[in-house]
Amino acid sequence: MKPATLFVALMFTLILIQLSNRASTDPNADLAARLALLEERTEVLTKRLAQVEQARLASTTGDQSAAALSSPTLVSATTAISTDTTVAWRLGSGLQGDPLRVAAQSFDQRRGRIEVLLEIQAPLPDADTWPRQPGRQVPVIVIARDNSGAVAAEQALTLMRGPSQEPGAYLHLGTELSEQTADRVQVIELRWERY
Repeated sequence: MKPATLFVALMFTLILIQLSNRASTDPNADLAARLALLEERTEVLTKRLAQVEQARLASTTGDQSAAALSSPTLVSATTAISTDTTVAWRLGSGLQGDPLRVAAQSFDQRRGRIEVLLEIQAPLPDADTWPRQPGRQVPVIVIARDNSGAVAAEQALTLMRGPSQEPGAYLHLGTELSEQTADRVQVIELRWERY
């Protein structure tokens, strides 16, 4: 369960307990027992939240170490939360703001769907290799790695929207992985294959 979800559940529980206290016919009845129960539930939720955060940090640190060993030229970007899981994203040169910047990325593990929104920040040096029609492959490669750092899949992204290649324009790219591959993905690398 995500830390944000646990926090919301904790707050919701506190509100419900307070509302039930107000709705009681005798507000002084068993107040000490209710307070003790509330404190116990709060403590349990706090421990669960700490365990989830520690597990997430441990897995992210391990994934980053494995990817750094196998691919030292890639730079860590952000960790994106997908529909089901957390994956670590790595961006190759040219995708960190000059001339392209990854404005958003998502990974839907259930469907195996990877989507990336690129912002063009400077003229593209190889503009003729970028298609203008949706459905065609672009020179950005996705490398999906499992928890051991091994390559689970490597394939080109396709243009979904964004025929303009002028600075300030956005390119919406995407691809799909097989279900078997998507289940194993822990790290997603994006590389710009320049010709």
